[in-house]
Amino acid sequence: MAAQHAVQDKVRENNDLSLTVPKLKDMERQLANLKQQLEMRRASFPDEKQVDGFIESWTAEALKAGVELRRYTAKPS
Repeated sequence: MAAQHAVQDKVRENNDLSLTVPKLKDMERQLANLKQQLEMRRASFPDEKQVDGFIESWTAEALKAGVELRRYTAKPS
């Protein structure tokens, strides 16, 4: 009798877990998409050693577009 209950519990548990498989695959796709977006964002910004050049090029592009940048404010990371 106890073995039969244990089997029924496992069957129920397996059924519940089988419902999560499609959700897992969807979450894995979302995670891959987010990782790709993160890499694209990282590629848009320089590492710390290149920040000065990045700011200079950004300022030059702003001037070309007729935009005056008055101030850059650093925020703690």
